[in-house]
Amino acid sequence: MRLRRMLSLPARRRDFSWFFSGQLVSLLGSSMAPIALAFAVLDASSSAVDLGIVLAVRMVPMLAFLLVGGAVADRFSRRTVLVLSNLGSALTQGAVAAILLTGHYTLLLVACLEFLNGVLSAFTSPALRGIVRSWSGARNFSERTPC
Repeated sequence: MRLRRMLSLPARRRDFSWFFSGQLVSLLGSSMAPIALAFAVLDASSSAVDLGIVLAVRMVPMLAFLLVGGAVADRFSRRTVLVLSNLGSALTQGAVAAILLTGHYTLLLVACLEFLNGVLSAFTSPALRGIVRSWSGARNFSERTPC
């Protein structure tokens, strides 16, 4: 009974409902994008080297800018950082999709857009981790988890 009540509390908060819905859409899109990108780049270029470059260009800035993303998430509103980084990711992924679907594939253009997507992902992750903690009201999660 107590566990059921604890699980229903976040769903009653309007902010959490918006957050959950937005993150559901964002994470579904972000999870499918690398798979779709891999197939689309292979189809457009028939080159495993192009695919490797595009995927590496997305991962390297994600790792390189993660600390900067954490500092920005601590300094500014996590909500604003999440909204802007998710909006930017949607725009870059949409641009890559448009380029690939219209047959205007060039390695440089797709790599540049994926680089931006990697940078934006580096800002999303720390802001996401911090916003969940700020809503829980606890300094560490062990204070809020039932034994």
